[in-house]
Amino acid sequence: MMDETKRPLPIIIICTLGFIEILLVIFSIYTMPDYLIDSWYPPYLILCALIIMACMIAFWHMQNWAIYAYAAFISINQMLVYHMGVFSIYCMIIPTIILVLGCLSIKRIEKQLS
Repeated sequence: MMDETKRPLPIIIICTLGFIEILLVIFSIYTMPDYLIDSWYPPYLILCALIIMACMIAFWHMQNWAIYAYAAFISINQMLVYHMGVFSIYCMIIPTIILVLGCLSIKRIEKQLS
């Protein structure tokens, strides 16, 4: 049976990019050199993947709080990565696309759910 509400294309794109981001985060656990990371960083990356997954599931269910939670998480995470000295502008491509599409689709979600 189909969902009663049709998901807008930006939501589908956000969720697809988000799940790709989760795969990249998990893949980075195995590819980072040991001298770059502390012992607490792999569990932190797993926690990051779980937070991103929760946000993507909320996006899929078209919950408005997901964009705010994702933005807060990305902000805190990028400050930590910058503080560690491993910041890369390339790590911001997918989160930036997700945040822009999410902000643009908030009103569309509210209109469709009401």
